[in-house]
Amino acid sequence: MKKIKLTQGKYAIVDDEDYPYLNRFNWCLCNKREAYTSIGETNILMTSFLISGKAGHKRVVMHKNKNSLDCRKCNLIIVNDSVSAHNKKKMKIKNGRKVSSKYKGVHLSKDRSVKGNWRGRITKDNKRYSLGAFKTEYEAAKAYNDKAAELYGKFAYQNKVEQRSEIIKVK
Repeated sequence: MKKIKLTQGKYAIVDDEDYPYLNRFNWCLCNKREAYTSIGETNILMTSFLISGKAGHKRVVMHKNKNSLDCRKCNLIIVNDSVSAHNKKKMKIKNGRKVSSKYKGVHLSKDRSVKGNWRGRITKDNKRYSLGAFKTEYEAAKAYNDKAAELYGKFAYQNKVEQRSEIIKVK
């Protein structure tokens, strides 16, 4: 394992056998996430050099340990774009507005007439699964985690849920 210097004082981790080839290029840090180099007017990700055409239409490279600067081949896996999209973190702002829940796949219901105020949903391969209505944000997040594990297996994004103890007021 060797390190290749990037901009902003960061380093990418690569396999020993890839180091001589990759180290010939000047590497930059893209969006504080991935290593890329410029050839002419084209920016090329470091993972593209390493996978070299194995990822194609609707296929993308993902980092198993979620560290996008760890470009060792044992850390790279080719997945379809549905799995890749699922593994993105929850958006904090959507269409210029703050989202209602701190958990991915959970939102506050606009229809207050339903039994639960919190709704859960998840998408895989352009099919949306409604997980139901829940009384608490926590319950909806747990339902999301369970369905994500069912649909995506070891690639499932899991919300970090902590059960809060309910405070009961006694009169």
